[in-house]
Amino acid sequence: MRQILWLLALPALVGAVAGAGVGVLAGTFEDTGLDWLNHAPGYTAALVSLLALPATFAVVRLAGLIGRPSGAELYIHTYHEPPGRLPLREIPARILAAITTVGLGGSQGFEAASALLGSSLADATSRWRLLAIPPEAARSLITAGASGGIAAVFSSPAVGLLYGLEVPFRRDLDAPRLVPATVASACAYAARVAVAGAHPLIEVRELPSLEPVFVAGCLVIGVICGLGGRVFAWSQTRLQHLARRSHPLLRVGVASLLLGLLAWAGHALAGTWITLGPGHIAADWL
Repeated sequence: MRQILWLLALPALVGAVAGAGVGVLAGTFEDTGLDWLNHAPGYTAALVSLLALPATFAVVRLAGLIGRPSGAELYIHTYHEPPGRLPLREIPARILAAITTVGLGGSQGFEAASALLGSSLADATSRWRLLAIPPEAARSLITAGASGGIAAVFSSPAVGLLYGLEVPFRRDLDAPRLVPATVASACAYAARVAVAGAHPLIEVRELPSLEPVFVAGCLVIGVICGLGGRVFAWSQTRLQHLARRSHPLLRVGVASLLLGLLAWAGHALAGTWITLGPGHIAADWL
């Protein structure tokens, strides 16, 4: 009976609540908010995007999160460090920081915030003494919560499942968490659809035919994306090292100016604000 509770019932509950919460966040600030910003008159979107990083920096500074791990890193650290407890007091400020970034047009999505929302709900649930959840089952529940959050934000149960099982490792898969992560991802996706509707990045209207040219094209795209990901990761690491040598306010100012210029340049090239948010506007333009 306890196995059913830990492996099925609690992951389903956590996934559903996380999916509903992510649906509210994404539906309000990604779908409605960014759509309004995309259709705002003149260069309103570029001007508003200048405020994204200063507002986020203010939230992070006031909450005392400077120098702390980011949302995605926090989940990984919690997973590997016993007893695997998230700093629940930090969660509201971290989610608010994500809202200010995304809602004001920053080139970012709710991925980390969604995983953090799901895993923090799972962590809070696992602390109930009445449930008497052992440490290993609590870790599985946290994985399920993170999977549910990602499944909801990407409108894809499969993506959420793989996130929870793969992200804590570099070249491994946490197979023992498969059942709770699957249940949470499915329930989170269903709750997201019920609350705000599904919003996949790319809508596949018909299945492609598996012709040799199509398969070859997929392989080429996969290689290019892999190489691009490596370059992006290397660039991010170099920029992080460089950032430690300058004042935070200088970094925020320069980055905000660059985001505003990129927004203006993207609009000049495409006729729409393709740099805003997690990529829905750019995908719709494509």
